[in-house]
Amino acid sequence: MRRWTLESVYLILHEDIVPKLKHYVKLIYCTEFKDGSYHTYYGDLKKIVNSYSFHWIDVMDESIRVADKLYYNIDKEKLLHIMEHTIHLHQVKQVDFGRNFLPIESAIEKQTYEDIEGMYNNAMGKLLHLREKLQSFDTQERVEKFVKEHFLLSLKNKNSIFAFTYEYIALALAKNVSTVI
Repeated sequence: MRRWTLESVYLILHEDIVPKLKHYVKLIYCTEFKDGSYHTYYGDLKKIVNSYSFHWIDVMDESIRVADKLYYNIDKEKLLHIMEHTIHLHQVKQVDFGRNFLPIESAIEKQTYEDIEGMYNNAMGKLLHLREKLQSFDTQERVEKFVKEHFLLSLKNKNSIFAFTYEYIALALAKNVSTVI
């Protein structure tokens, strides 16, 4: 999931969705499957998947409301505050990633860790460049033009992270279909 959040650079307009998404994935993996566990599949797992779907809808609806509200009530200072918040969240996420990933125990893990570190450094460079660009805005029109383009990108990326997680959960469930039947 960390790799997915670093794929493109965008402002995080609303809450950080990753911890909650990790929670849903963890719930799926913690569910015990036993031979013929039809009840587990159609009981517990259905509740988790339905809850995830409702969460996805609720968060996207709220994110659209927040983006819309900001769009009509934004200035350079608010935009820079959102940028600083985004940079801070990425820094915290990277520390958490390192804490959860280390110690490295294989060559594959080392390569994965280095790849994600490289992606993080690249993304942070882009965020810092974007911050400089925002600081150079001298008119409200430039701020509004940026917001119009970038807030849509932010919403699309948030939705893409939800879709990726949904597919990941589906694959995790598909691995256990033979156990359930």
